[in-house]
Amino acid sequence: MKRRWIRRGVGAMLLAAVLAGCAGQAARESGEKDPPVRQEAVQEEKTLVFGDTTFNAENGESDINPHHDSGGWACIRYGVGETLFRFTDQMEIEPWLAESYERVDERTWRITLKEGISFTSGRIMDAEAVKECLEALVEANARAAGNLRLETVTAEGLTLTIGTKVPVPALLNDLADPYGCIYDVQAGVTEDGIVQGTGPYRAVALTTDTSLELVKNEQYWNGEPKIDRITVRTITDGDTLTVALQSGEIDVAYGMPYISYPLFENDRYTFTGCSTSRV
Repeated sequence: MKRRWIRRGVGAMLLAAVLAGCAGQAARESGEKDPPVRQEAVQEEKTLVFGDTTFNAENGESDINPHHDSGGWACIRYGVGETLFRFTDQMEIEPWLAESYERVDERTWRITLKEGISFTSGRIMDAEAVKECLEALVEANARAAGNLRLETVTAEGLTLTIGTKVPVPALLNDLADPYGCIYDVQAGVTEDGIVQGTGPYRAVALTTDTSLELVKNEQYWNGEPKIDRITVRTITDGDTLTVALQSGEIDVAYGMPYISYPLFENDRYTFTGCSTSRV
């Protein structure tokens, strides 16, 4: 990635030098003094290529629509969608898009949303928008419907009130499931399975079993994203993923075969991970 950056930077400087030289030559031919050369900072786009063995239709991730199959995992993994609640690395539940919650009785929950959050469509995320998304979720996703057991959902400003058919003590945990990524239902889902979420990245192109293109959300509510553009590449074969990371073809690998780990145990690479409920 650094070599690409240097190449583009050198190209820009060479072009600036050529243009400055042409301007100077023209000035000399007309008898004028050389014009001053203006120094401008060249801002390079920060890019990242992410190789993933799991982003494919066989794994239930043909797109990033959280209501479709296992698309929620891709939606949340790539920073497009966020849920009302989430788990910490210590597996403790905490608010995310939600600000706070109250269990009114055994079948009623009142959730207050954070202020100042917008979808990448430009629509403000309020309780009505979340209500629409949850109602669409249980219509489309049988697993979500069976977990949440929604009976009523009412919205007022930033306050969402959920009534369940039976007591659901683990409701907050279920709302933290990737299928619970909140997106703008009114903006819809594109033909290739792209949604408009609240996350730090916005999807601009998706080809099933091939790639996903992301750009940073300039209006992200939780700080400026560090990367301008991310390309997610589907690489289902572990050996191919290993070679791609070794060669610099990709910058990050997800789903690396354990047998390949010793190849990257040096100062050039960083491993990240945490225990989950599946361990």
